[in-house]
Order: sequence, then structure tokens, then C-alpha cells
Amino acid sequence: MTREPLSVLIIDDHPIFIDALKIALQPMLTGARILGAQSLIAATETLQSTDVDLILLDLMLPDAGGVESVARIRDLAPCARVVIVSGRDDPVTVSLAKAVGAEGFISKADPLTRIQNHLKAIISGASVFPATAGAVGLADAISRLTPAQARVLAAAATGKLNKQIAYDMNLAEPTVKAHMSAIFKRLGVTNRTQAILAVSVG
Repeated sequence: MTREPLSVLIIDDHPIFIDALKIALQPMLTGARILGAQSLIAATETLQSTDVDLILLDLMLPDAGGVESVARIRDLAPCARVVIVSGRDDPVTVSLAKAVGAEGFISKADPLTRIQNHLKAIISGASVFPATAGAVGLADAISRLTPAQARVLAAAATGKLNKQIAYDMNLAEPTVKAHMSAIFKRLGVTNRTQAILAVSVG
């Protein structure tokens, strides 16, 4: 059986960076369809009409900033692999992105040759994440959150209230509150503000 060429969606608000990733990917993916979107809205429209295998996602979009966008994209394309390509590559952000379902994380600060090597590994099926040897305990604590807890924390970090988070995640509000309590315990904080600050500072 002949495998269909991969379909890739690059989501980044900078068209120059989309073009750069397309150029980097083309030699590795013969016959692949490589699409671009500069916002979450544009990505949503593409994903509603097109099946993709791999999504390269920037964390800072004009209409969806932060790690919460990972979970939103995964909801739109549950069968696709989602890999972050971002300039924000601190250990806390990387850990939270992994906890909400990212299957790789490439730093925009890496040299082009390293980015290409990471892309080759990802295309071959590997998961690539930056080394976190210097990470503090917070990143380790985040890595031990459940996927649901990580999604709640990521949404709370964008300023959403429990009621909004419950609606977005199709959960009962008391369930969100229970997740928040578990998050406080895991991160060693006592309230929502401290939890959000911990993630933001990280």
C-alpha cells in the first residue's frame, strides 16, 4: 500500500516564518501539501475542510495566545500531531505545552540547521523537546499534572474564569474547581493568582 504524502499546517502570525518553515520542510517531504495560517480563526477554517497529519503551532497568535491554543488545536484536529515552534521556550512553558498534548517543541532561537534536524526527527515519528536540565521544581510539578489539569491551568493563565473554562472544556463548574484545587496542591500555591503568576513568571 502506498502511503499518501503528508499534509502539514503551519500556524504562525508571521508570513515570513511560515515561508521559512515551508522551505525547510519541502526537501524532506516529497509531494507533501504544506499549508499556512496566520491566526487561530484561519487555522480553524482550514482544519474544518482539510485533514492534516502534522501541525506546527506558534504559541503567540493574534487571536489565541499561550499554551491554551495547543488544546484548542488538538480539539479541532485530534488525529494530527501538534508540535510547538515558538520563541518562548522556558522550561515551564515547555512542560505545560507537553502536559496539554504537544508532541514536540522547537525553539525559534535554534539555528536553522538544528530546526531542520528537529523537523526530520518529528517527521520520522520522534518527539522532540528542549533539554530541561536547568528547570526548577515548578516545571517538574507541571509535568505531573493530568492533561485535564494542565488544560485548566493554561486556560486560567489567559484570564478565563472557572465558568468559561467549564464551558470550553464541556465540564461541570465544580469539576473545574476541583482541578484548580489539585493544581494549587501540585504547584505548592494557595490560590489562583499565585498559580497564574507562577506560570507567567516561568
